Amino acid sequence: MKKLFFVCLAITLTACETFQPNLGMSVEQFRSNSAGAFQGYPDLIAANGRRSVYQVRGQNTIYIFENDRLISIKQGDAAQIRYQLELINK
Repeated sequence: MKKLFFVCLAITLTACETFQPNLGMSVEQFRSNSAGAFQGYPDLIAANGRRSVYQVRGQNTIYIFENDRLISIKQGDAAQIRYQLELINK
């Protein structure tokens, strides 16, 4: 009975993954971590040359990538995010 309990516990713990993006991570790692943590697939909301901006659905956070590396994480409401996108696209 103990073995069964520990096996079930181990399976449950390995299935739970958190979404913690780190500066410097690649776009592919970001997409994989987001989908693996059941956050949904990130949407590309802006791109300008070497820069791209992603947002995970249901979050008020934008993730800014340059040369496919995460360089900045910004949080705010929809108006602030639109303003940030306007600055990025200049």
